[in-house]
Amino acid sequence: MWLHTITVLLLVQLFAVDVYGCSLGCVCRLKRVECRRRMFHRFPQGVPADTIYLDLRDNLIRHISRSDLRGLPHLQTLLLSNNCIQHIEENILDLIPKLRRLSLSRNFLKWLPKLSSVNPNSLTHFDAHSNRIELIDAATFRKSSEIHSINLAANKIQTLPDCTFANLPHLRIMHLEENPLNCDCRWRVQIDYLRDRVSESPICFNPKSLRDKFLMDVPNEQLKCHQVEVLSKQQGNTILYCNHRIINRVAWLYKGLDMKQSYSGDYELFLNGTMRIDDPDEIRHFECAIDHSVLPQRKRRQLHTSSFEPQFTLRPQNRAYREGDVVRVDCEVIGKPRPKIKWYFNKVELRPSSKHEMNFERTNLIIRAFTDRDVGEYSCVAENIVGRIEASASIELIASSPPVIAEGPESQTVDEGATVHFKCKAKAQPRPAITWFFEGSEISMLRGHFHVSDDESELTVSRVTKQDDGTYSCMAGNAVGSMLADARLTVIPNPQISRPTHHQQLSRPSPPQQSFRPTHHYPQSSRPSHPQQSSHPTHHQHRQHQQYQSPPNPPASYGQSITNSITDDIIRDA
Repeated sequence: MWLHTITVLLLVQLFAVDVYGCSLGCVCRLKRVECRRRMFHRFPQGVPADTIYLDLRDNLIRHISRSDLRGLPHLQTLLLSNNCIQHIEENILDLIPKLRRLSLSRNFLKWLPKLSSVNPNSLTHFDAHSNRIELIDAATFRKSSEIHSINLAANKIQTLPDCTFANLPHLRIMHLEENPLNCDCRWRVQIDYLRDRVSESPICFNPKSLRDKFLMDVPNEQLKCHQVEVLSKQQGNTILYCNHRIINRVAWLYKGLDMKQSYSGDYELFLNGTMRIDDPDEIRHFECAIDHSVLPQRKRRQLHTSSFEPQFTLRPQNRAYREGDVVRVDCEVIGKPRPKIKWYFNKVELRPSSKHEMNFERTNLIIRAFTDRDVGEYSCVAENIVGRIEASASIELIASSPPVIAEGPESQTVDEGATVHFKCKAKAQPRPAITWFFEGSEISMLRGHFHVSDDESELTVSRVTKQDDGTYSCMAGNAVGSMLADARLTVIPNPQISRPTHHQQLSRPSPPQQSFRPTHHYPQSSRPSHPQQSSHPTHHQHRQHQQYQSPPNPPASYGQSITNSITDDIIRDA
């Protein structure tokens, strides 16, 4: 007897953890995992394997590896904007081949590797704007033949590899604005393809003769590279150098294309920017291009040797957040000497602390656990020996309210075989999630003859039987509270419909459509209380629960259903 009781309690406890626990401390619901503003410093472990939507925006993640994505074969959307990502490993899409949307915007990436190795991926939208990207692998999108849009705006891109857009028949829009483009001969291969696809024409930064001109308006004959000169010839080897007065990174071209892809002869590149070839007859086919030094800010200007006062390239923006959110305020400047940044809250200077976190350059301020005490004006002050500038933003608190059910389910009496509709509409801030229950057990979106509408506001029960007779509940819940409404369904038996005898019901398992188990997950700090089965349900029986204090107990019917299941097994074994 004691062993039987302990077994039941263990089953209830383990099953309750599986149902209600989102071990990540995130909101896990309907294959969606939302981990926004959780102060994660690395990619979270233990994401459910069936996840299709993963939101990791506004965290502090620095690195994305292949191992981070292992075990997520169904993932379709991955949002990593507003982190601190400096590096992503090659071929990450090999682990998540169904991914359709990848957002890496507002991070610190300097290089984009290839995303897939062998097999084609399903990527349709790629966003990496507002990083520090200088180089892109020629094979980055080679296996992304389904891609529709690419956003590389506000980076440090000067040019793109020749084969960047090879095998991209569905690409419709490309963002390249706010990059310091070097409008030289390397763009000739790309410009015709991009002409009808760029959202707005990017602007040339180099050479000086084309500065501030729209790339799409520059004729091909003005997209020039530099002449190759012979430095020396000896013992069958020819040393070439690029005839340009600026000593920077040199890119070599052969017959108008990247030499590494187009030249099959023997060659050697040297650190001083020169190159050795073994066939002097090929010299006439070579050109060279210069990659200029660029600034790390989103907006750039040419710097002279003289000092100049600070100028904002990114100002703090007015925003509103919910209580408990992690808030990030950005501020970036240029100037010579390099300006020092200070942050102020309502005119009082802020110091780094557990509440207010700042990066090394103080270009962003992170406010943890936002409350009404943090509401006010945040100012970014930049100063050097030439001048001082200030920009402020107002950070407000978004009002939150618990759900109120405006229209609850109606009690009904129907004949066996009929179709029943229950409606449940609720108001709250933020928008509440609606969950349906039958006799205390959650009903899935689509389960047997039960169907929940896409907006969760309507439950349909098709071809009802006597087994569907009972209490139906809808629960509206958000991070502030929850509210429950009950309705009673009475089914009048139809003598013409045959039903199994008591012995048949006892000796065979229940049909699949009558077996329910909860599937919704809530974070530890914001999970709604589960409905308890009532012996006397009433029409529109509302029960409101505000501000969750601790994880709820399983439904009252929960342990009973497991006990009944074990009892049935004992009877069948007997």
